Amino acid sequence: MRALTPKERMLATVLATVVFLAANLIGVRWIAQQIRASKMTVARLKAENAQVRLLLEEKPYWMARKQWLVEHPLEVFNEQRSGPEFTETVRSSVERHGLTLTRNTLLPLERSGQLVTTLIELDMKGSLEAMTRWIYSVQKPGDDQFLRKFTLKKAEDGNTMELNVVLGKVFTTSEMAVSP
Repeated sequence: MRALTPKERMLATVLATVVFLAANLIGVRWIAQQIRASKMTVARLKAENAQVRLLLEEKPYWMARKQWLVEHPLEVFNEQRSGPEFTETVRSSVERHGLTLTRNTLLPLERSGQLVTTLIELDMKGSLEAMTRWIYSVQKPGDDQFLRKFTLKKAEDGNTMELNVVLGKVFTTSEMAVSP
């Protein structure tokens, strides 16, 4: 191999320098991208850590609720009995509060996993105080009942109120397991 001329050495040096600089530029961009990705990951993990810490601070609150659920399990759903019994319970509750039931319609069941919801649409008339007391009574803890839809308006006679409400009750299809 012959010796390189000074011009060839200069060209080889320039070429090596350009290749070195290009490789460094590509490497620096890759490293910068990795740093940005790492910073985003760290920020996401810090946010998750903050959420987990909040949940841990709320642990006594949720443990008390879990204990309540264990002590007050949902009723087991029975296809023949649950709907009619719920309807009768609601009807007698309405009458006990001095309200007049004008319509009582059992709506289709809703199923979600081990839960079954029975819904009843009710139209009733009565005083505002009696309706308020009835609404309060049907939503007490342990009854597993809830109001889905609620429309209250003054009756045409001007002395009574008309209430249209969809009332639901939640049942379980079997004994539900409670996680530890």
